[in-house]
Amino acid sequence: MSAVSVQIFCLSDAAAYTAMAEDFYNTTELSDKIPFGPELFFNLLLGLVENENVLVLSCKKEKQLIGIAAAAVYPCFFNTDKKIVNELWWWVDPKDRGSLAAKAMLDKIELWAKDKKADVLVMNALANDKQEKVALYYSRRGFSPMEFTYCKGLR
Repeated sequence: MSAVSVQIFCLSDAAAYTAMAEDFYNTTELSDKIPFGPELFFNLLLGLVENENVLVLSCKKEKQLIGIAAAAVYPCFFNTDKKIVNELWWWVDPKDRGSLAAKAMLDKIELWAKDKKADVLVMNALANDKQEKVALYYSRRGFSPMEFTYCKGLR
């Protein structure tokens, strides 16, 4: 099995990163309500990488992008002396699952969260057939369930 490497997003990966973000997005419930906007995502990505409170990661195997992740740190709304890091997205190409890419990106997010002096790390799971498997993975890493999120299209 080839080793994976995780690094901060690099502009040279923008096209592949945007394509992978679209692949991820199209597996979400939200994609039925709001279409993916590649150019808009790309512009957002450029802004996020300039923000010191956002981490944008690329995961590669043999120089090929196989995973993407991002997280943001912000004050807890109910006690602004405390910080939360929340995953924005975390995705591994289905053909590369089991390659340790997901673990490597989560490890990097957790280290960044600690560097940012966060008190809590919040990770998400899509409502799909992998939800129980992801919940077990999170549990083994010390996470506990927090809430469920629902969406409703309005237009």
